[in-house]
Amino acid sequence: MREMKWMHGLALGLGAIWASWWTFFAVASAMGNVIGKGQPFSPVPVVIVLALLASVLLAWRWPVPGGMLFVVFGLFLLWASLYFFHNSITTTWFLVLTLAFPPFIAGLLLVASARRRNSSGTH
Repeated sequence: MREMKWMHGLALGLGAIWASWWTFFAVASAMGNVIGKGQPFSPVPVVIVLALLASVLLAWRWPVPGGMLFVVFGLFLLWASLYFFHNSITTTWFLVLTLAFPPFIAGLLLVASARRRNSSGTH
């Protein structure tokens, strides 16, 4: 039981840190473009922020669907890092390690923790 709570806490912590960092990045980047470069405000960063924060809340309340959403985010971001974003190899690896892997690992941990808890008969 203790191992399952530890795994669950680690997964939520990793997901929250990941979502918080990329929320900050999206907001700071958008504000830099609006204030620094005089570009018009884009709602895309707001949508990204809401999706990230909603995914953490979903995972906290319902670990299995939230974990699956994290896995999907991770796989999508892995695909985007490798095939959609056209960056140098070092930037690509940086994005894979910081953008794609954290939600993927957090999702796997959440789902594994929930399955272990359910298979041991405790809810």
